[in-house]
Amino acid sequence: MNIYEEIISDVKASGIFVDKEIAAERICVGVHYTCVKLSNGKAGLCCSCAKDQLRDEGRDEGKDEGKDEFINSFSGPAELEGKPALELAGYAGSSNILKSVIGAATLNALMASMPQFDGDNFANSCRGDTLSLLNIKSSDTVSMVGAFPPYTAKLKGLVKKLYVIDKDPDIEICEGFPVVRGEEAYKTISGSDVVIITAVTFANATLEGLLEILVPGQRAALVGPSVAPYAAPFFKRGITLLSGSLVTDSDKAMSTASCGGNVHALKNYARKINILKS
Repeated sequence: MNIYEEIISDVKASGIFVDKEIAAERICVGVHYTCVKLSNGKAGLCCSCAKDQLRDEGRDEGKDEGKDEFINSFSGPAELEGKPALELAGYAGSSNILKSVIGAATLNALMASMPQFDGDNFANSCRGDTLSLLNIKSSDTVSMVGAFPPYTAKLKGLVKKLYVIDKDPDIEICEGFPVVRGEEAYKTISGSDVVIITAVTFANATLEGLLEILVPGQRAALVGPSVAPYAAPFFKRGITLLSGSLVTDSDKAMSTASCGGNVHALKNYARKINILKS
């Protein structure tokens, strides 16, 4: 069972479907973020991975035969509105990026619907800076999976070694650090004291492979609004700190995403929650 299947299984077991079916009420695929609002009022966010979507379209251009059936028949997010949320959540992890992004946002909304997210009662939740919670020391070797300049800038000069890993072929340098790819990336991850993984990997279906190469004893964090703060399946696979996002105002988050709002614009409508493995 992969991580998406496990989360769906946990969502089903949580009891949120006892009274009635939950459907996707509104879907917006924005420039920066995708937002899915459910019929129960909850919403989930996910990075839109716009560059990856464009690459998908470029690969498929003029090649209808054998192309993903989803893309052949898809005319826009609106046609998915009203569909069962569990059906759309099943898209998460798809090799088609657009499909996976919509699925991940739906799955995040379903996780936000689970009983433990009612109010402020979060087991092991803690406030503070993600890097501080990882207890990063000057003697540490750190792998940053996903070229995220704000974190890279903070870590620069503070640790023994820093590696930046990203699959985007257009990114060669991040804050002065050459981007590592391929086999070299796997070696740096397994040899690091700290691994910080951006939650975009949850959207583009690369997370599972990364979790498989984490080493016992590492301090590993999954960070970003593209994952809801439901920690159990991630902790089981080696993550020690989950820094996710819970939408607090579904309509304003939807409106902001539809207008191309970035993570800074969305922070007023989505609460960052850190959950540290005890």
